[in-house]
Amino acid sequence: MQGSISRRPASAMSTSTHGSQSRTSMATVNGPSLLLGDLSDPVVVIEVLSAYQTALRMQLSKLQEDTERCQSYGRTYGSKTWKSALSHLKGKTAETGNQLKEVEFQLDLFQSHVRTGADLCRRLSKTIGVPASMQPH
Repeated sequence: MQGSISRRPASAMSTSTHGSQSRTSMATVNGPSLLLGDLSDPVVVIEVLSAYQTALRMQLSKLQEDTERCQSYGRTYGSKTWKSALSHLKGKTAETGNQLKEVEFQLDLFQSHVRTGADLCRRLSKTIGVPASMQPH
């Protein structure tokens, strides 16, 4: 499945502008740049969302570790020194957690729609048969 996602160096990144905002078709997932591919292809969308899910889980885990370490340092060296860092980490943790929830929601929703569509196909094949375009010639 991974063959449908192209990898190119960052210099090959394509950029488009819309109004005053610049958008790129690249994403960084733990180091190397990854072209998102044809997002009109549902398989590519699932692959990309799954890659983001993995990356966000790893980021969330690291943020939680860093938060725990920062809290420990606060108890040892005084919380006032670590207050700003802890606040930043908590904000990033919440943002990353929300992004992960959104990705997981979309993956679950897609899976639900596939199941519903498959059930409909089974019911239709029983009631009206296989469409002529899908029958062997």
